[in-house]
Amino acid sequence: MSKPKQIAYVEDNIEQAELIKRWFANDEHCVMFTYSGADTFKQALELTDFELIMFDIELGSSESGIDLLHYVKSEKLPHVSTIIVSASSQYLSDAVYSADADHYFAKPLQRNQLVTQVHQMLGVTPDTQYPATEYVRRSA
Repeated sequence: MSKPKQIAYVEDNIEQAELIKRWFANDEHCVMFTYSGADTFKQALELTDFELIMFDIELGSSESGIDLLHYVKSEKLPHVSTIIVSASSQYLSDAVYSADADHYFAKPLQRNQLVTQVHQMLGVTPDTQYPATEYVRRSA
């Protein structure tokens, strides 16, 4: 495995965020989460040079994941790869095209698919293949 990468996941569901963090624990990537609000995310963006950012669309705050994706793109960060995640697949195609996300996933997320895609986007080779049986369930 190459040098650990900096990954951010903007997700308001702590249980789901912690599961994603465990999925990448074996890779020793630094996975940082923001659970509440755009201000926290924007502060973290100033402090850390992320290589990939995943956004849940529905964050339960005044700003959505799409708003934060627009912020990242407007800050001229072309080196940052982006993934949109949503429990509602109806938002995904529009979100990807309008916000210029690099990839998207509908919940429930499947471990193998997400980890494989993240590795491809980061240009790393994983040491392990993961079973697709563990997944993030849809938010209520």
